[in-house]
Amino acid sequence: MKTTQEVIEVCIDTCYECADECNACAEKCDDIPGMQECYNTCINCTDACEKCATECENDSESQLTAIDKCFQSCKACAEECEKHNHEHCQKCAEVCRKCADVCAEILAKERE
Repeated sequence: MKTTQEVIEVCIDTCYECADECNACAEKCDDIPGMQECYNTCINCTDACEKCATECENDSESQLTAIDKCFQSCKACAEECEKHNHEHCQKCAEVCRKCADVCAEILAKERE
């Protein structure tokens, strides 16, 4: 079983991976008519993931708030991207689900 610190380190890496994937998805969706909601959701998720990673790296007092926000943003982004058959959206949804799962694991440990 991983320690909380080990899970936090996985969270940091996963958040950066997710931010990169969401940013790439947003860039592609920006050029496709009718994909504004997907674009906006990806941008919001990128911001939440980057903030979460930074808060966790700094061991900030507000890191749990950032982790919860990241969890919510990743869930919403995955749900939005799953609606679309574009390869970049499906990849983004997959990475967002993975990031949400890591965030949920940390939040569950904190509630124990």
